[in-house]
Parts: sequence; C-alpha cells; structure tokens
Amino acid sequence: YLAKFVNGRLRRVRLPEGNHAQALCDGPHGAYLVATTDHPNTVRVFNNTRSGWTQLAERTLELPTSLTSVPFAGVAPDGTIWLAVEIVHEDGSGNRVRGAAVIDPSNDVVVYHHRGADREAGGLPLPDEISAIEFDTENAWFASLSGLVRVGSSQAVVFGEARGVRGEVVSDVVVGSDVIWLAAAEGLGSYDRTTFDFIGQPALVHEARPQRLAMDLAGNLWLASNRGLILHEGAEWVVLDADSGLPTTTLIDVEVDGSGSVWVLADDRVMLLER
Repeated sequence: YLAKFVNGRLRRVRLPEGNHAQALCDGPHGAYLVATTDHPNTVRVFNNTRSGWTQLAERTLELPTSLTSVPFAGVAPDGTIWLAVEIVHEDGSGNRVRGAAVIDPSNDVVVYHHRGADREAGGLPLPDEISAIEFDTENAWFASLSGLVRVGSSQAVVFGEARGVRGEVVSDVVVGSDVIWLAAAEGLGSYDRTTFDFIGQPALVHEARPQRLAMDLAGNLWLASNRGLILHEGAEWVVLDADSGLPTTTLIDVEVDGSGSVWVLADDRVMLLER
C-alpha cells in the first residue's frame, strides 16, 4: 500500500478502489504515482497536489505477456512519464524486466524502448534489464546490466566495458551538475560526458562498492553500501557506520525527499537520517 510520513509516523494513504501502487517519483509538479489496475496490462499515472491525487493518464500497455509490476518510474522535464515494465517471461520461467514504456498524458500513444523495439513507432533499442532512471535537460540515463545507457536525440547509446564502464553492470545512476555518478560492478564511477573516472575516489569508497546512490538538494552525493552510508560533500568523503549511530551497516538503498531528508533502507527497517 501507499504511505505518507506525517508528524513522525507512517500513515496509510488510501487510493481509489482498483488501483495498486507500484512506483513513486519526483517530477516537474511534485510527486507522481504509477499504479496498476484490475484490468490486465493497464496502468494509471497520478500527480499529487495540495488537493490530493489527480489522475493524469490511463493506458493499456501492448506487451507480449502479462504485466506483473512497475519496478520504478521517472518523469522527464517535458512531463512524460517513463516506467520500467516487468512482465511474465515468455517461456513461463518467472518474470523479467522488458525495458521502459513512455506515457505522454497529452497523447494516447505509448512509446516502448526495449531490446528489439519498433523503430518506426519511435522505439529505441534499450537493454531490457534496467534498474534505475535519471534525467538531464536532454536525455534519459538508465542503469542496466549492459552498462550506463543514454537515451536521447532519437538514439540509445550503451556505455559498457568498451566505452569505459568498469564491470559493465550498473545498479544505479544520478545526474549531478557537472558529472553523472554511477554505481558499477567494479566500484563508483563518474562521467563528465567525455571520460569515465573510476580511480578518482578514495580507497574506502572503492572497497565499499556502493550499489545505490542519491543526491540531495545541495548537490551532495549519498551512497548506500554493505559497509554503511557514505556522504560526498564538497571534496570530503565521510563514512557513517555503527560508530556514527547506524544500527546496521548493510544497506539496500538511499533516497532524498523533496524536503532534503535522507532515507535509508536496510533488510529489516527504514531509517531517517537527522543532520
């Protein structure tokens, strides 16, 4: 279900009947929610305003098998909603991610980016196995099992080992003002849109092998790892672990909300960092 943190407590947010919350993300006009419905392969997109949740779009996705979930979503500067699509595997052996679908609330046409996409319909050959999305002013950036992927200017460019991404597998990406940060199989990397750098970070960061990244309102970078939470602030790198008060140092994810609060996910708890 969907919940909201109010006055130190999580309170359940009720959605209209038949909507099943899947993914939350920030966008040009506040929070956005993608929900599945009781109708096969149909999703709805909502925007949260001061008056509550307003439905922006409802689309039935054209997929080879049944939609099982929307693992994550993002909203581009132009207001289009990009959602990762998980479906039942064609051979029946479980589920798999099948790239991304792009919904424009002002247009009924859904564009699909995935392996083998229909270029005539606007689709681009995005690797299917994506795990995160970020935007700059011109492009969508994806973390994937094939590397870092840039989607924009009618092309999808995959940056793998041959193009400088060490370990190729990228689990997360965030777009900063000067560089793009990526969590890759062989450590944290930065990309200034010309060169990838995997050696400019201190040893403690390389050893931690962070898997998830977030950026706060001041442009500081937060990293979730199995050795604690790492903060990159200015030129400094700081590790927050058991000595800093963390009850567990094996972290799964980190996110920063619209007020600047830092949220950390572990196996058995959600933590809110007070600075």
